[in-house]
Amino acid sequence: MISGLVLLVSIISVRYPLCVRAIFHEDAFHHAILKYSLSFFLFVGRATVGSGIYPQKGVFMRVGGNIDGGRMSRETWALQDGSIEYGGSCISSPRNTQAGAIPNARACGSLFVFASFNITKKALDRVPWEHMFIHLQIKSQYWYSLKPNGVFAASRAGPNSNTMVLFAGDNRCLQVFTLDRFDLADVANIELDRSLISKTILINVSPYGIDGKKGEVVVGNIGNFYDPWGGYNRQFSSTTKQSILWNFYCATKVRLGPATGVNFPGSISVPHGDLEMNWPGQDGRTIVRGNLVHNNIGSGFRNYEFDPSCPLTLPPTLRIHTSCG
Repeated sequence: MISGLVLLVSIISVRYPLCVRAIFHEDAFHHAILKYSLSFFLFVGRATVGSGIYPQKGVFMRVGGNIDGGRMSRETWALQDGSIEYGGSCISSPRNTQAGAIPNARACGSLFVFASFNITKKALDRVPWEHMFIHLQIKSQYWYSLKPNGVFAASRAGPNSNTMVLFAGDNRCLQVFTLDRFDLADVANIELDRSLISKTILINVSPYGIDGKKGEVVVGNIGNFYDPWGGYNRQFSSTTKQSILWNFYCATKVRLGPATGVNFPGSISVPHGDLEMNWPGQDGRTIVRGNLVHNNIGSGFRNYEFDPSCPLTLPPTLRIHTSCG
């Protein structure tokens, strides 16, 4: 588990140097979140075990808060040539599951780095991160307020039984969908209609129940997720993946899975709460204000930059009340 200020820009299959421009500070940049840049960057993670593809050696993960490598039944190994820095504490118990065999400087619970590298406590400047999240919360609120023009329908019978289908509601490039958190609680399949080809797809997910109170948002038990051409899982269109943003506005916690068999397509924004990742994988960028728990064997975050067909609109002012109530 990683706690506090998580910007998980990439984990597996990195193609570019993974830097995140502070575009939340600069409204001149129209691509909304996590578009890579080579100028000004802040990052938490670059790559991990799996492909092992990464842009440079050295510190590959920085965590603003605590880190817990507490998985007891197995071991997790970082990049062969990578170190980890964290600003809080290693809260794993025991502190080193391989004490005596692996030095404490290379361990946090069952999370280890290779010889000549360390897991190091180091004070990190959180101010730029805090500012970035404030701006993201403002933008998340604005995107959530956009009137939906995309439409969706749930089929309960026939060959597409229990399938939610998303359609473009007009000819505009930006298609905005607003889903109730209950819309995602019991859906076997999700399908993107061909009308969404070459569209930017913004999916706002409400955390509110019928009583107006916030609750946990769960996206689980999805059997298949189809792109506009009918591709799914590993055949899901890369162009479509980089055009999807899931805006979990004001959610205190988002839980992806378990009981899923496909990769989650699109970038994820959780600007106020926590994320628990249990899907087999996610193809997109991920930004989480709270804690991140990654807990599925073989699961991975994969780097698809958010680079949609057309930019998301930006709020007319940054002076917006960001409290979720």
